[in-house]
Amino acid sequence: MGGDVGNVADARRQDRRPVGRLVLRVVVQGVLLAAGLAVVGLGFARFVDAHDVVVAHRSAPVCGSADIPPGADCAQRESGRVTDKKEQHDSDSDSYILTVAREKASPETYSVGEAFYDDVSVDTVVDLKVWRGRAIEVSYHGHRAEVPSTPWMSSLWVGLLIGLGTALTAAGLLGPRLPDVANLVGVILFVGIITFMGASIQLMGRFSLPLALALSITAWLITVAISTSIAME
Repeated sequence: MGGDVGNVADARRQDRRPVGRLVLRVVVQGVLLAAGLAVVGLGFARFVDAHDVVVAHRSAPVCGSADIPPGADCAQRESGRVTDKKEQHDSDSDSYILTVAREKASPETYSVGEAFYDDVSVDTVVDLKVWRGRAIEVSYHGHRAEVPSTPWMSSLWVGLLIGLGTALTAAGLLGPRLPDVANLVGVILFVGIITFMGASIQLMGRFSLPLALALSITAWLITVAISTSIAME
């Protein structure tokens, strides 16, 4: 009799072990999913910040305007002096470069149009529009040239964060089966590179924020499906 009771108890303990492991695995998957979504959200927040830096200056008021609300960002006006002019010709296009010495920063080079280039000479004083310490526009007598921003570092951070978050999200979507670490690294690289390229194109192309977010979220949902498939292989 005693042997039968012991066998029953052992059988119950053995039955509980798979259930306990399954519960633990589900908890781990839930943590991975939550962490992945949080990191992806951080990546999108970084993208919004980068978009604000690159694009927001277009509608920013000029400092000193009467209608600026207290504490609002504004663009400053500076004057600069042309110290050098240079033309660059190749088989595809012609470039016209001005070197301008700023009042409060080191001299910088600006790409301008041909008419702008022809209308100035060395020692000509030009106007600069400055946003958060960076010259964003150079102008002179009706000529204007916007200074493009190359947001490589911001795009790199966005790619890293969304790549890592997508890998964690994919791991959380796999249920009780944990993916191979090498596959997760592949997901990070795949999604990170795609996101870096997409973010760079959208920021340099000055996409509106609603359009940029709509395209980015749609692309991310597609990459989650692809990444989950990769992680399951």
